Amino acid sequence: MSVDLPIGVFDSGLGGLTVVKELLDVLPNEDLIYFGDIARLPYGNKSSDTVRRFSVENTLFLTSKGVKLIIVACNTATSLALNYLESLFNIPFIGVIEPAIDMAVRERPKRIAVIGTEATIRSGIYPEKICRRSPDIKVKSVACPLFVPMIEAGITNGRLAAEIIREQLKGIIRFDPDVLLLGCTHYPIIERQIKRVLGRGVKVLSSSRAVALSAKAFLRDKGLSSTNKRKGRLRIYVSDVPYNFERLAGMFLGRPNIKVKKEDGYVLYQG
Repeated sequence: MSVDLPIGVFDSGLGGLTVVKELLDVLPNEDLIYFGDIARLPYGNKSSDTVRRFSVENTLFLTSKGVKLIIVACNTATSLALNYLESLFNIPFIGVIEPAIDMAVRERPKRIAVIGTEATIRSGIYPEKICRRSPDIKVKSVACPLFVPMIEAGITNGRLAAEIIREQLKGIIRFDPDVLLLGCTHYPIIERQIKRVLGRGVKVLSSSRAVALSAKAFLRDKGLSSTNKRKGRLRIYVSDVPYNFERLAGMFLGRPNIKVKKEDGYVLYQG
């Protein structure tokens, strides 16, 4: 396998671009290919079989482009499909859950709260893995099904966003955690607003940085780090383009003026 092949990343929508943003910072010389399955968003209310099927199709798309590593930048797909993908494909995968849990447990909290999609929370994967790692930690997980469609619709500030966030976090506020783990890669977009609702006593953690650091360590340990001296290239493919795609992608990446074009039946951004 060539060390200069790109890293593939997929998510159900644009939330995984928060992982891409961190990868661009941590691995600036690596080429990246992102696939966002916007046409079938959200994954959080789909059955396990459907999420696995979508994840296989996303992986086939990325492998057709030639990648050396695939990051499953979707908590729902990680919880329901990661092991299945690893059994089918001869390519390394990194999910978002293990790096996030490692980061949270290192804080040595007494109580960890986790928020995510319905499917992620229903899987029970976060409490199971956290308790296995540190049995004394109390864990509460709460589904926030309105967050992803709210963010994808561009509703991230203002009174409506604040009301939705406060309503979805009622169970978390009653639990009074030391740490809140954002169990969805969309959620960093509203991290500041979440912190405002919870107050300063709760440390809010996102997995995106931890995933990027895990990818860097994996490539180094496996001798797969790119030898490129140039800045890495980013290609973004999506299975559909919403009317506000360019604004949303720019918001997730922190890059204004993103423009897209069609390629092989998909929308493409290249930068």
